[in-house]
Amino acid sequence: MKSKRKVWISLILVILLSLFSLTIFSTIQIKADYPQKRMNHCMVYDSSSDRIIMYGGQTEIGDEHYAFDTWEYDYNTNVWTKMNTESTPYGAFTAMAYDSASEKIFSFGGIRAKNDVSNQTWVYDCQENTWTKINPKVSPGKRYGHRMVYDKESDVLVMFGGILNKEANPAGITVRYNDTWLYDINSNVWTNVTTKNHPRVHGGYTFAYDTESDRVILFGGTSAEDLDADSDSIWPSSDVWAYDCNSNQWENVTTPNGPWGRLGEWSEYDPTHDLCIMFGGSSIYGGGISSETWSYDYNSNLWTELGSGVWSEVGSELNLSRQYHAMGYDSESDRTILFGGTSSESPLNVLDETWVFDYNDNTWVRMKTEEISFSLISFIVSLNLIVVALLLVRRYKRK
Repeated sequence: MKSKRKVWISLILVILLSLFSLTIFSTIQIKADYPQKRMNHCMVYDSSSDRIIMYGGQTEIGDEHYAFDTWEYDYNTNVWTKMNTESTPYGAFTAMAYDSASEKIFSFGGIRAKNDVSNQTWVYDCQENTWTKINPKVSPGKRYGHRMVYDKESDVLVMFGGILNKEANPAGITVRYNDTWLYDINSNVWTNVTTKNHPRVHGGYTFAYDTESDRVILFGGTSAEDLDADSDSIWPSSDVWAYDCNSNQWENVTTPNGPWGRLGEWSEYDPTHDLCIMFGGSSIYGGGISSETWSYDYNSNLWTELGSGVWSEVGSELNLSRQYHAMGYDSESDRTILFGGTSSESPLNVLDETWVFDYNDNTWVRMKTEEISFSLISFIVSLNLIVVALLLVRRYKRK
């Protein structure tokens, strides 16, 4: 009996030591795959695979902090997956659009260093997971901070605006574009279709394609009297413009009851409700960083403030302001997905959060991923203790 009691005491001690080792040793952790914090990145929705595709951005200010990674997000499983690609476009402030006809993503321009700005056109094959640089005979000028969308009815990409900073310009001046370009995917041709009547903004605006009305909707951004004006001459715009690709006409449809002028916001067209959903942004004149959510109906030319909405995180309500984030509308789930951005500028606070907006409930919900923590040392110690326990049991049986 004494021998049997000793064995049971030994087994209990082994179990306690195993549990103790799991809590004490934690030098190596294996965590779920998740993107690092970022701002000034791009997101689009790939309807063929029902995934949000995210590319590039900046993790901090500075040339060494550009990101060149491609990620896909599955809302249904709340899983981010890093897509390992060999060649990639420039990292931040690029423009990206999904072509539903070819089921490919197109990218233009961007920046990867203060003196290195791109005018390259790239295409991403979602099925093959490959970025490929394509070489049109004519291309728009080098730029970053512009926007681009796919016009489904005309089967072209529509691009507007952008900036070429003086460090990357051989002429030594900053150029702020407000030109309009169309890219024919089938013929691989860029065409400058700039008209006299067009928006004055050049960067920091929202850009969304309203499929129901067949219009590209532009809101906000920074504008200047002179295209080569310095940064002290720019201001945030509250203008709304609509572009008709068929007639090649820009129309100013600004209303007095819309959002205040801002930059760094993002909007996505929600075809289920036939609305553009806009969130965030900031004013360079002390208006602060916004936590407002707005909807815009082109048919009635009506802005509706949805308020700050309900931001829920583990049952608590939060009001979170941000700018320079990115969003994509998941049509399968009828949700708008948001990632990253900054919540403050001084000090700079870059975020790595995933949020989902449900228009029906007017709620923002933070999507947290589970972290799988595992200690290598605790595993080794526990394994050794289990072996000891088995030897003790074997020894007892022999007796």
